Amino acid sequence: MDYATCFSDGKVGADQQIAACTPIAEDSSEIPDLRVNAYFWRGLAYTQKNDIDHVIADMNEVIALDPTYVRAFTNRAIAWESKGDFDRAVADYTGAIALTPNDANLYAYRARALGKGGEHDRAIAECDKAIDIDPANEIAYGVRGVQWEDKGDAARSQADYDKAESVRTDPVAPYQDRVRSWIAKGERKRAEADCKYIAGVDVSKGRACSHLIVKALGDPRDGGPGSNPASAQNAIGVGWQEKGDHTRAIAAFDEAIRLNPTSSAFYFNRAKSWGLKKNYTRALTDLNEAVRRNPANAEAYRVRGMTMARIGNSKEAFADLDKAISISADDPKPYFERALVWETSDPNKALADLDKAIALDPANVGYRNERLRVQLDKRRAKGQPVLQAPDTEDNQGPETADTSNPAAMQAAKPAEPPTYEPFQPYPKKVDHSEIVASTLKRGLEQQARGNLNDAIDSFNFAIERDPYNADAFYNRSIAEASRGNDAVAAKDCRRAVDLDPRRTGSCNDHASAEPAESAAGGTRNPAAAKVLIERAKARLAEYSADSALIDLATAIRLDPDNAEAYLREGERGRRTGTRPEHRRIAVTRSNSIRNGQELATSRLQAAKACS
Repeated sequence: MDYATCFSDGKVGADQQIAACTPIAEDSSEIPDLRVNAYFWRGLAYTQKNDIDHVIADMNEVIALDPTYVRAFTNRAIAWESKGDFDRAVADYTGAIALTPNDANLYAYRARALGKGGEHDRAIAECDKAIDIDPANEIAYGVRGVQWEDKGDAARSQADYDKAESVRTDPVAPYQDRVRSWIAKGERKRAEADCKYIAGVDVSKGRACSHLIVKALGDPRDGGPGSNPASAQNAIGVGWQEKGDHTRAIAAFDEAIRLNPTSSAFYFNRAKSWGLKKNYTRALTDLNEAVRRNPANAEAYRVRGMTMARIGNSKEAFADLDKAISISADDPKPYFERALVWETSDPNKALADLDKAIALDPANVGYRNERLRVQLDKRRAKGQPVLQAPDTEDNQGPETADTSNPAAMQAAKPAEPPTYEPFQPYPKKVDHSEIVASTLKRGLEQQARGNLNDAIDSFNFAIERDPYNADAFYNRSIAEASRGNDAVAAKDCRRAVDLDPRRTGSCNDHASAEPAESAAGGTRNPAAAKVLIERAKARLAEYSADSALIDLATAIRLDPDNAEAYLREGERGRRTGTRPEHRRIAVTRSNSIRNGQELATSRLQAAKACS
């Protein structure tokens, strides 16, 4: 079984990936989760061939094997949309919503399908639901604007298009408005939920939001409305905690507890910071106090359980996680974390807990990956071949007092397939295509000169003007990779592939070690150079010689040892009559490597030729 090729994240051609996935998917003796992923990957490969019938057939198989696989429903819905079968698309979006009823995007997508089928009033109602869940949902406003336009209501249509534009530039503003509305109605919990979202986007605005709630409604745990110094200190601590400064966070929590020593939440928050500083003794002391002051604090039991597991006290860990589950049986996290503790002693019980976590949160990538990892460990224990695959960026691991997994819980996980989900651009008031194109060109030129900060600013500007531009995200990903920001680069590259599924995938190539000094005196980044060479090859194929030259020049600067960069530069030289020496360097370098000679001399030659 060629697992690596099947789960290669777009790094091979569609036909090659289909050939690799087929025996895995169709082997009834294979691990079920591997078969599910193989069918899913194969379906995605068929999208590159525009073979929609095979896409639908493979998503059918995924859903038959795993009826909770939300992305399979979504992808099959998109496939039905592309065939013009909007009733079936609506049915599949409905299936996905049944599994994840709080996903605003799914309501917007279902609205899109309803609108395409002529059911504009139902589509508008669906968009209303999406906006109620997420008042900053750009897609929902855009789709609703299309419905109003189709109904002939130009004023409402333009208002929704304007709103879509505004939430794109400031996604926090609608939540701030809703917080004020909740406060006016006395709905503290709903206001706090929206503040939590705001804090996830902008820490300072989230802190201001929390202060507003405390100022308006006070803290019921601390007595009476009005300004509350203890809650204010707690909010400051949370702000520092979110920034990763746990020393300052603990100082703020100390003051909050001094002002009000009865609050379970204050002890719990301080415990998290102690845990993240790996001071488990103090973390447990605070968690004990949090539980004593509020015996119904399920979160405190859950985090204490994982902290116990971290220091090797499995018995106490099980007791606390059992207690957390008894208090909050509909929370998937304690099931997931109890599964992590079970893994070393009873994989079958771990799988049972993971099944429960997935049933409660079927869209969670981390839970599915962990279940597959346990299955692979069982296979390894039987001496059978085991898939080796990289960790996923999206893995949602346990939230413990120390959020990194215990050593016993760390293992390689197969990558989650990306969702084939083309975005729905809505009509814009202004066509920014010309300014976006010129900005991208300027960004590439800045990148070629090594001005990465300026290049990223240019790409940011292009994305603000056109958030559906795959080139803008892809170019920014390369610039970020060149600066060593691998996680940011990978996220941007995945977004580029989402926007353009036919784009040759090379996101994993962004990952690199710490940049080193090149022989030419600059910063080395072979991974970023490799991506640039791939893009240059595509541009050379399209006879975009000038654009290819920019990529190749940057690639050579980032990796003077890369023979292919010189080879492609030589090919470009044959077409334009420039820099033929690079082809000779490429040949020399390739022969040197092939014959096992020392690389030092050729590195120096390459550096001198490009200086």
